[in-house]
Amino acid sequence: MMKSTDNTIPTVGRPRASGKETSGDSRRDILTAAGKLFLKKGFAGTSLREIGEEAGLRKASLYYYFKSKGHILAAMIDEVMAPPLVLIDRFKSVTAPPAAKLWAYLYVDTRQLCLAPYDYTWFLTVSETRTEEFDSFWTARAELLNWIEKTIQDGIEQGEFTEIDTNAAARAALSLDEFAVSWMAGGGKSPDFIATFVADFAVKALLRQPDDLAAIRDHGKRLAKTS
Repeated sequence: MMKSTDNTIPTVGRPRASGKETSGDSRRDILTAAGKLFLKKGFAGTSLREIGEEAGLRKASLYYYFKSKGHILAAMIDEVMAPPLVLIDRFKSVTAPPAAKLWAYLYVDTRQLCLAPYDYTWFLTVSETRTEEFDSFWTARAELLNWIEKTIQDGIEQGEFTEIDTNAAARAALSLDEFAVSWMAGGGKSPDFIATFVADFAVKALLRQPDDLAAIRDHGKRLAKTS
């Protein structure tokens, strides 16, 4: 997993660029600005100066928080990857039906991605992220995919899910989760609505008895509240 904490410095007050509206949280402003520019111009096509300007910070102030674009990107990735990794680790000690665990995972992860101040999905589709520098991200994502596949397999073995290609099903579920953030752009739907829809849609497609969805959703919501 890429760790941004080694590359940042605790936040203290620093002067802002004149006239730029900010949130009051400089680190957050930098990540938001970087996400916007990376999506628009790509990682290679975005400069630290541009990120600083977009964040309302002088370049020297930006360096105070992050030493490079790579460190900024690492922090962005950690923010979206750490919560689901923590969740699946916690689920190891939770006794619950596979369908409820899968519902809770998809709900929690989709919702937190929708609430993030940047859309990281561009990272999944551009060639410049397929380098050694970002191997840890792809390893972590593979761990999530493997957990989803195993959970689907457990659901099949316990009679909750129909027989299906578990790898294909896991990839479809993870894609629904990750790319649901596109709904946030002018879609008029709340993160909670989107997360619930994604979890319902994916789990119902797998269920041997689709009418069980309401009970599974209720159980999944209880699991999600303790995450």
